[in-house]
Amino acid sequence: MRSLFFLLTALIFCFFSAEAQTEKLNPDSSKECSICHYEWMPEFLFDLKGTPLVEFQKDKVVATERMCFSCHNGTVGDSRIKIWTGDVHKLDKIPAHMSIPAALPLTDGKIDCRTCHSAHSTGAPRDEGVEKSVFLRMDNANSELCRACHKDVGTAKMGITHPMSPVKENRDEVASRIHRLDGKLGAKGEVICQSCHTPHSPKEEKLLINYRNHSELCATCHLDKVSDKDHNYLKGMLNHPINIKHDNTTEINKIKVEGGSYGAGNEVICLTCHSVHKAKTETLLLRGNADSSLCFVCHEKQKTVVDSKHDMKTTKGFVTKDGKTAHEKGTCESCHDPHGWSLALPNTNDDMITKGCLSCHKEKGFAKEKVISTAMFNHPVGKDIKTDMKAYEKLPLFGEVKQFFTEIGGDKSKQKMVTCATCHDVHSKDKNFLRVEAANGALCIVCHDEKKMVENTLHGKEKLKNGCFDCHKIHNSTNKRLLIKKEEDGCADCHKPGGSAEKKVTGAHSHPVNIKTKGKVDERFKLTDETFTCTSCHDPHKPSKKGKIDKDFLRGDFADFDDFCSACHEGKKEIIGTDHDIREKDKAEAPVCGQCHSVHNAKTDENIMTIEYAYKTKDDYCFVCHSEKGSASKKTVHDGHKLGKIEAHEKYGKFLTEKDGEYFLYCSGCHTVHQNGPKKGEEGTFSNSFLNKELMKEGNFCQSCHGDKKDFAKSKHNVANFEKQVTEFEKAKNEGNSCGACHMVHNSGYFLFDKALGTDFETICKSCHSDGKAAEKTKITTSHPTNVKLKKEIDIYLLDGKIVCSTCHDVHGAVKGMVRDTGESNMCLACHADQKNVVYSEHNLAKLDYMTDKVRQTAETNACYVCHMPHNFHKDNKLMWAFEQGRKSVFAFEMCGDCHKKDGYGYKKIPEVTAHDRIFKIFPYREQYKAFLYDDGGKVSAEGSITCQTCHDPHVWKKGSTEAAYNVEGTDKDSFLKLEVKEKFCSVCHGDLTEELFSKFHDKAYRQGRNKQIGESEVLRNLFIIQQNLQKLQGN
Repeated sequence: MRSLFFLLTALIFCFFSAEAQTEKLNPDSSKECSICHYEWMPEFLFDLKGTPLVEFQKDKVVATERMCFSCHNGTVGDSRIKIWTGDVHKLDKIPAHMSIPAALPLTDGKIDCRTCHSAHSTGAPRDEGVEKSVFLRMDNANSELCRACHKDVGTAKMGITHPMSPVKENRDEVASRIHRLDGKLGAKGEVICQSCHTPHSPKEEKLLINYRNHSELCATCHLDKVSDKDHNYLKGMLNHPINIKHDNTTEINKIKVEGGSYGAGNEVICLTCHSVHKAKTETLLLRGNADSSLCFVCHEKQKTVVDSKHDMKTTKGFVTKDGKTAHEKGTCESCHDPHGWSLALPNTNDDMITKGCLSCHKEKGFAKEKVISTAMFNHPVGKDIKTDMKAYEKLPLFGEVKQFFTEIGGDKSKQKMVTCATCHDVHSKDKNFLRVEAANGALCIVCHDEKKMVENTLHGKEKLKNGCFDCHKIHNSTNKRLLIKKEEDGCADCHKPGGSAEKKVTGAHSHPVNIKTKGKVDERFKLTDETFTCTSCHDPHKPSKKGKIDKDFLRGDFADFDDFCSACHEGKKEIIGTDHDIREKDKAEAPVCGQCHSVHNAKTDENIMTIEYAYKTKDDYCFVCHSEKGSASKKTVHDGHKLGKIEAHEKYGKFLTEKDGEYFLYCSGCHTVHQNGPKKGEEGTFSNSFLNKELMKEGNFCQSCHGDKKDFAKSKHNVANFEKQVTEFEKAKNEGNSCGACHMVHNSGYFLFDKALGTDFETICKSCHSDGKAAEKTKITTSHPTNVKLKKEIDIYLLDGKIVCSTCHDVHGAVKGMVRDTGESNMCLACHADQKNVVYSEHNLAKLDYMTDKVRQTAETNACYVCHMPHNFHKDNKLMWAFEQGRKSVFAFEMCGDCHKKDGYGYKKIPEVTAHDRIFKIFPYREQYKAFLYDDGGKVSAEGSITCQTCHDPHVWKKGSTEAAYNVEGTDKDSFLKLEVKEKFCSVCHGDLTEELFSKFHDKAYRQGRNKQIGESEVLRNLFIIQQNLQKLQGN
């Protein structure tokens, strides 16, 4: 009883003492404490009973999850998303190996909120921000709270852990990314537990702040290695693949036993090979990999590479780009560093797998005995197989390998690329690491199965020693076709005297090869770098004997050899059935091309002829048949159109052949041997005698070269323009061969005229322009002198320096009279320039007022034509005199008198007297003064007399003057007078009377008044006086 009393007294004392103390600190403290310490409510604590609202709380509920949530549910603070929407730190019983500090209280031996958190943790929660204290029981700036329990992390017993060192690169970016995921770096920017883990609402198991899936967790900090956008590697090339599915359960389980993990759907991630807390190496690998044992967990099939030539441990002096030896890196990692190829990749355009191989197989690489030169030709890699090729399971194809050295998880339908790894298994121990044996072409035929047909040809039946490799070289070839020898596509290595195919040699002359083609090549043939080679026509793998084709190795499926040739030589097949188809009836089925041409073993390089002949020029390829002993002896060619070197090539260059800067015309300039010919046995015409159709485009065959003759189409010499039918030209007219009316291209004479006409142009022209001939209407009886050599150089057309009909006439011209353009308005004056002043005188009848229209019209055409006729003047007339032959014996008097008479053109200028006393034959000075004397024919002659010509020049009104003198009265100073005659000739006899006698020579009254006739006797008496005058003149 006494004991009970003391106990109650003590309790009451304690209560009131506590109450007194509480009131001293805070009068409402009991209420504030009971917010969390719910069981401390007075009713529960003292009365040990409930209230009308709640039942008696007998259990301790402070710091339980529900108690914390009662405030952190949004009423006081909202932590629902952060804490209660996801997972939290485990609340299970503590593992036996783990020791929890006394400062971190447990609840019934389990972790609870209160283990880490306390409302009283800092002692002054109101003075400290929640973001820093979070009401933790101890400071956690560098994960001290985590380490207080997880003491074994990072110990040798547990394994090597992720370095807890400051972030060196991109620290701000990394810190920001971690913070966004509710993680953080340490006080000095170092990696701490909270950099990867969070106790509340982690995204992954193990309290991770980011997903392991797609390696996103690692990508948070390792910005240079993994992209957080597409989850691919950023650093290095030919990395180990990540974020792809691993479907081998056995291998997956082995990795998991080692401590590795996978992403969703067994996706390979960084943590598949790396362990953050239990690693066995400094690089955080699940186990040491110097022996490549970690790699072989999954890649056991590749274990065969060990101790092979591709095991770099067997290569002396091998080091990676990081300076590590093969023994340090291990067999696998010597090539395959998981984060990037171990060796420097070459700067080439190859696919990534090829780059990997070339990192050793290059100049100065570690595979010195197997260098693959990128400067030479190798089997194509990095390209898809052709559509007609079939994939083969033993030879893998690849997609475009950009980073990973794998095709795991790739779209099989897109894997069509050939790489080095298609033929080579770099991990095998087989010779040359080939996936299929190369002997007898077995490896090649896997893909190139269309070449298997070679077995049915001589190329296959001979059983070549090395199969495909007898001709081809897969690596380091000098040519695109991968031939061992480039020359003649390697064919000549066998097809030569002494070679294995010496019975099939091509000979000294064959179809040209190794040339760039100018024309179109049929798609069934093949060019090498746009160059024509042996294999352009020949497929060395293909049997082609079929029907009329009796040889193998020909490309295309042609019906016969003529089709084969004409596929490229378009239009040449037109020769069949023409006069150039020289096959005999019993050989009608033989190839027509082969009658003249031989592809191999020909007689010539040019045109590869089959016929033996002394070929010197291009024309000989025609003359071989078109000669007396040739197959076309009835069509021989002698003389005719000029062949050979052409001087004025600028006019005809289009169809000429250029050689060393000189131009030549050959038969082929006009003729096409294979086209546009007459049917066999028929006579050819102007339109089909194997004439070049290109030359026919202008409408006139000849005009294509002779463009300067284009006006001939409108010329009256063109038979198409003849007014009446001319029998001898009818054939030429009907064929449109207007040039052929005059010219013969073959077997012709002068200027391609008929040989019978000779070389005189007047004769040639008169062959038409004469009675009974084609141009009878414009016949020619007499003409201006021809075949006359000029004594001075004049810029006119001459033939061999001589005047011919064509000097004045352009026989191909369209102007009236076909008069040639000489540059002068009056054609005659081109030669007779000293007479050109006649056009300014009264002898230009076109300018005289009193002339009839007919005369004036003639004179306007040509002032000379009134007096002189270039054609058809009287045969006895001199100087082509236009008037009829007169009866006067002295030509000069007749010539002048034809106009200067009552019914003549010069009826207004009739002289009263004209005759001068005849100079008697005894006159001793005739030779000395013959320039002033003219015979009866009008020619200068010492035997002549004084005539009109002595004193008058009918072409010069006044010497030295070009002033027009039309319709004027003349004086003794002009009037066509040769004034120099007075002093130089007249004064010899007449002395001082010369001037008077000269001016009054035609004055009848004056002469009658003189009334003196000097006889011969008187002249003799006066000879002494004349001699004195002559001496006087000569003295002057």
